[in-house]
Amino acid sequence: MKHRFAGVVFLALCGAIMLTGCTAEDSSSAPSSTSAPAASATPGPAFTVPSGGTSASTLAPVSDENTLVIGEKLFITQINEMYYNIENYEDKTIVVEGMYGIFKDEATYPSGVPIVFRYGPGCCANDGWGGFFLHYDGEPPKENDWIRVTGKPEIVINGYYHDLYLNVTSLEVLTERGAETVTQ
Repeated sequence: MKHRFAGVVFLALCGAIMLTGCTAEDSSSAPSSTSAPAASATPGPAFTVPSGGTSASTLAPVSDENTLVIGEKLFITQINEMYYNIENYEDKTIVVEGMYGIFKDEATYPSGVPIVFRYGPGCCANDGWGGFFLHYDGEPPKENDWIRVTGKPEIVINGYYHDLYLNVTSLEVLTERGAETVTQ
């Protein structure tokens, strides 16, 4: 089962890199795809969006073994580890910061899916991305707002695709931004 996940992710990443190409697009918009990454699931409970927090770069490390704070270093690595070994993380609380966006794909997500993300390696340094789809039906922040999201992870399967979601328990708009582009 893990090898099938790895194959799907590898092919999706390769396809996304090939299809995006290098353009001078505004990097403030959320990622989109011409191939379907997939998932449909019922959204979680409604939450309000407080504002005025600070960035995770000022957060002290969490000592609770049931909470994982995903920082700027190893951002992509930690999310990939979670994706491939979801059974080790399903009962953990995940805290992650990044930009808020709506992932759009006409074939599978014509109305879009909320995401928290950061740009990552790609052919032009900002055309790849990593993050989480969000089960969130609260008042949405503005696109490109810097947010801190807390929730429980799950893999949602839709056809051939396996997407990593966070079932949101809290979403906070922050005033201080972290690194929008990460390398690992």
